[in-house]
Amino acid sequence: LIDQEGQVVDHLRLVHIMKNSNSMKPGEADLKRRDMESLSNFIDKRRPHVLAICGESLDAFYLKRDIEVILRQLAESNGTTITPVEIVDNEAAKVYMHSKQAIVSYNVMKHHSFISDTLGRF
Repeated sequence: LIDQEGQVVDHLRLVHIMKNSNSMKPGEADLKRRDMESLSNFIDKRRPHVLAICGESLDAFYLKRDIEVILRQLAESNGTTITPVEIVDNEAAKVYMHSKQAIVSYNVMKHHSFISDTLGRF
């Protein structure tokens, strides 16, 4: 979660969110379901204005579709409006990530945290 000044306020690690919810592998669908429940609780608690997904592949479209289902369910149960979900190109974040200024500012951040923070600023 990134505030209006571009600072990371909160985050959520979802290791299994890209797994297939219709998978035949034992336990894989359950892992995906748990991550989606965690995301749902996070969204319900924090109430973001918009959700951004870094999009480099078709997986981003599938993830957007899954998240929109969660948002519709939350909107129906809470009586609120549906939060928009956007797929964002991450090229600007990658360019900044490899700049000298970014290396000085963010040398202790992990790669995914860094990209998330940079996307939030742009």
